Amino acid sequence: MSCLYERFRLIAQQFHDKTALIDGDECYTYGQLLSLVELWCKQILLICQTQRPRVALLTDSLLHSFTVSVAIAKLDGACIPTNAQMLAPQLLAGWNATDVNLVVYDRSVSAKVHSLALPFGIIATDALTIPTGN
Repeated sequence: MSCLYERFRLIAQQFHDKTALIDGDECYTYGQLLSLVELWCKQILLICQTQRPRVALLTDSLLHSFTVSVAIAKLDGACIPTNAQMLAPQLLAGWNATDVNLVVYDRSVSAKVHSLALPFGIIATDALTIPTGN
């Protein structure tokens, strides 16, 4: 387990109900972020199974950039963060299954990005919702 994840988990336990992230008009508590990190871990493991996660993160969202990165750190995976709108088509076209085994992306990206990501495991960022009542 990574130091990044472990540190974040300890902070989230201590400041569970405190605001941790403001993304646009949305505010998220440490507890919500930790819950989302755990959900991302489960989803990533479902797709990658026994393989070490090598994730292309195609998002412009601060929320998803942070939570997916912490989840990947927990799973001792590798993350390639990418601006979803600008660089994704060029990078995806050059990747293969030894480079990346999962693409996490915003559904708002173009159809071209989605079609290029099809050979890999795919999770859309809006597939997971922030747990409430934490």
